[in-house]
Amino acid sequence: MADPNEPTAKLIRSAREGSRPALGLLLESFRPMLLAQADDEMAADLRAKAGPSDVVQQSFLKAQRAFDGFRGASPGELAAWLQAILRTTLTDFVREYHETAKRDPAREARLSGVETAARGPSPSQLACRNEQAERLRRAIERLSAEQQEVIRLRHREGRSFAEVGAAVGKSEEAARKVWGRAVDELREIIASDERDSR
Repeated sequence: MADPNEPTAKLIRSAREGSRPALGLLLESFRPMLLAQADDEMAADLRAKAGPSDVVQQSFLKAQRAFDGFRGASPGELAAWLQAILRTTLTDFVREYHETAKRDPAREARLSGVETAARGPSPSQLACRNEQAERLRRAIERLSAEQQEVIRLRHREGRSFAEVGAAVGKSEEAARKVWGRAVDELREIIASDERDSR
């Protein structure tokens, strides 16, 4: 029986050998998982500064720079490594947000006698980020109840496929297949929604 982790394991090996396209594909394959985690863990006040997609993108930049230090070989190890980077990125965003909030307005630049401060994204950028997070939430809601539960257990709680399977009354392999179909459906739903909104 073919190992469903083998395509990801091959990408890990290629990325280790220095293939930037392989590393890009590898990271993109974990985007839905990391978006769900960022969406779940971001505090409401932090969303005024950044959206889940910003945190994921920043995490990918860190992962690209630090990939030489990744010592795992399996998709599960890579997922855990990326989740740790995401948590660090969220912590950095919180620290930056609180430092910005404490900034003395008198130190901000003046333009035509009016104080101005570049305090994060513009209203249109915020709207776009919030829209992306909402699109992901709506897409997840369109999955079957079983798929939603598997996504929640796998991505928000970080459980292994064996643990996910036990929680939903399936084998590890069956849980992996439900997850794979759910991720494929999420991609299709989001792509379809983007096409319809054009």
